[in-house]
Amino acid sequence: MAKIPFVDLSLLHLPHEDEIMERVRAVLRNGQFILGEEHHKFEDDFARFCEAAACAGVSSGTSALYLGLLALGVKPGDEVIVPDNTYAATANAACLIGAIPVFVDVTPGTLTLSPEAFESAVSERTTAVIPVHLYGHPADMDPIMAIAEKHEIRVLEDAAQAHGARYKDRSVGTLGHAAAFSFYPGKNLGALGDGGAVVSNDQDVIDRVKMFRNHGQPEKYVHDYVGDTARLDTMQATVLRYKLQSLHEQNKQRRAAAALYCDKLSDCSNVITLPSVSPDAVPVWHLFVIHTEDRERLGEVLDAADVSWGYHYPIPLSRQKAFEGKSRVCDPLSVSTDSAANLLSLPLFGGITEEQINQVSDAVHRFCE
Repeated sequence: MAKIPFVDLSLLHLPHEDEIMERVRAVLRNGQFILGEEHHKFEDDFARFCEAAACAGVSSGTSALYLGLLALGVKPGDEVIVPDNTYAATANAACLIGAIPVFVDVTPGTLTLSPEAFESAVSERTTAVIPVHLYGHPADMDPIMAIAEKHEIRVLEDAAQAHGARYKDRSVGTLGHAAAFSFYPGKNLGALGDGGAVVSNDQDVIDRVKMFRNHGQPEKYVHDYVGDTARLDTMQATVLRYKLQSLHEQNKQRRAAAALYCDKLSDCSNVITLPSVSPDAVPVWHLFVIHTEDRERLGEVLDAADVSWGYHYPIPLSRQKAFEGKSRVCDPLSVSTDSAANLLSLPLFGGITEEQINQVSDAVHRFCE
C-alpha cells in the first residue's frame, strides 16, 4: 500500500490547475500585484463567508494576530492572555508589540481556552485575550466574552485553524471583537504561500488594520501611524478567492472523515481517547488529534504501516525559551502539560479516502492490541 501523507495538497490543486493558472495569468496581464482588484474582491468574499462586516487581507496568520492586537489598542507593557497549548504565533504576536503573553490552561476535552483559567489570570494590566479555536474546534466563547466584558478586555479570536467552524450557530470570526485567520498552505483554506486576514464587525478595527499593514497610510504618502509592510498580495488573493468557492465542501469532507475515524476507533477507548466535540460547536477538523499515554510506540506502529503523523504541540508555550522573561505563567497548567506529552495527530485532509482511513485505523488497532 502507498504511504499515507499527513496532508495531500496536490488533491486540492492539481484537479484545478487550469482554473488556478488562468486566474494567475489574469493578474500577470493586469499587473495589479499589490492591493489589486482581486484582492479587494477576496476581502469582500471572505467577510461574507465569515458572516462578518469587513475583512483586511494581510501577509500571514502571524501578521493577522499582530495587527489585530494593534488595531484593538494593545500597547507595549500590556498583558495578553493566551492558552498554553497552541502554536507559538499566538504568543509571538503579543511579543512583537512589546506586550506580555500570559499563559493559562485549557479545558479538558476540547483543549481550548479555559474560561475559569482566563478569569483567574486577569490583572490590572490585562487588555486582551486570544482564545484559539484549536484544531478547528471553537472555543467556548459565550463565557469568555462575558468575562471580557466584565473586565473591559478586548477579544481577538485566533481562527487560524477554523475557517467555517460554528459556535451556537454563529460563525467563528464574529464571536469576539475581531478574528485572525491564516492561509498557510496546509490550512482548511490555504494559499500557495503565506497569507492571512483579519475580520470584524467593527469597521474601525478593519480600517486600522488596513493602515497598519501598509505603513500606517490612510492614503498614499499620508502616514498617521508607524506601520508595516504586511499586505496580502494579489496573486495569493486570486487563488484564495477561487478555493473559497469549495471550502464548505472541503469542510464537509473533513467532517465525514472525522466521523469515520471516530466510528472505526470507538473500540479502542481503553488505550486512546478520541477528540471531544462540544454540543455547542460545529468544528471543521483542521486536525484529528488523539490522546495516548504511549505515543512514541504509536508513532512507531504508524511508521511501520507507512502512515504519516504529527505532534500538535509537543512543548507548551510556557516552557519555550523564546518567552523566558517575556511572559507570565499562571499555574496550574495540568491539562496543557498532559496534552503536550500525550497527543498525536492522524492524517486528515479534504479528499482523504475511506481506504486510507481504514489503513490508518488498522494500524491504530494493532497498537491498541
